[in-house]
Amino acid sequence: VRWYAPERKWVMVVSCHDHVAFYSSPDLKHWSKQSDFGKGVGSHGGVWECPDLFPLTVKGTDQVKWILTINNGGSPAGGGGTQYFIGSFDGRHFTPDDHQVRWLDGGTDEYAGITWNNTAGRTLFIGWMNNWPAADKDIPSYIWRGGMTLPMELTLRKEHDTSLFVAKEPASELKQLEHPIMIKHPRLSKDTWSESFKKGALSSSVTTFTATLGDAQKLALSLRNNLGQHVDITYDRSSHRLIIDRTKSGRDGFHAESALKHSVEIPGDLSTVQMTVFYDRSTLEVFFDNGRWVTTDLVFPTKLYNQLKIDVAGPSGKIENLLVSHIDSVWR
Repeated sequence: VRWYAPERKWVMVVSCHDHVAFYSSPDLKHWSKQSDFGKGVGSHGGVWECPDLFPLTVKGTDQVKWILTINNGGSPAGGGGTQYFIGSFDGRHFTPDDHQVRWLDGGTDEYAGITWNNTAGRTLFIGWMNNWPAADKDIPSYIWRGGMTLPMELTLRKEHDTSLFVAKEPASELKQLEHPIMIKHPRLSKDTWSESFKKGALSSSVTTFTATLGDAQKLALSLRNNLGQHVDITYDRSSHRLIIDRTKSGRDGFHAESALKHSVEIPGDLSTVQMTVFYDRSTLEVFFDNGRWVTTDLVFPTKLYNQLKIDVAGPSGKIENLLVSHIDSVWR
């Protein structure tokens, strides 16, 4: 439900199994149906639920578009996800610019995402960090059986090509919890750099860096422990994919339909790569190319990861501006 200022009324979007319906009200008590949207449009791998509707201004312009988000099964990585449509809204009808299927997250464990109201001109989003295929399994966690994603700010952009996309970046307030434990320009030895961290330093952390690839065709970041368990995040330039590989990450029997190894298509050829990785014991959130592509996944090593390893497959590749920060707990 949101206030629609041009007509001084409230509007509401309601999920209806395989589509959504739009209603309006002058007083939040008396509602009139305005239109339907979605039958035969977009992904229908499961029931449409948890809808949201909000405007975003295209970055660097005055152009305003309306974003409709729907949560349903059928995401490329398995299970459910948050798909979105870009279009226009006149207070009664939502009209998409096209029928392309777009997902806010390319991972296996973001669902039921929704935005806040009254955030001073920012659009802040948070999702359930789990998924239906694993929700009724014996997830190897203690005290709670799930969590939420990081709060993220949504922006509408047009970069590298001519298509619009919604980008997600960590909410700026998270910076207040970060304390740098490493700042450097790593020197690669045989295309590799690695570092071990003292107990607990990496277990709740954010790693961000920029890589200049040169002639390198692959860039990989691994979080590891001394038991040989690891999760790998790889940008494969030749196949144009960002790959998340959890096949050796630790305990994995609960993942059910969710893919232990999955990927996101990265159009074009990126010679410079920016990556930010949040790791918090069992959660892994990857922001690639300044949030144009985001993946959210659960990992359960039997011993917490305490090592970082970066591989650049090519002699002219360089890692720049590596920053590793510990993240304080919000629990008091």
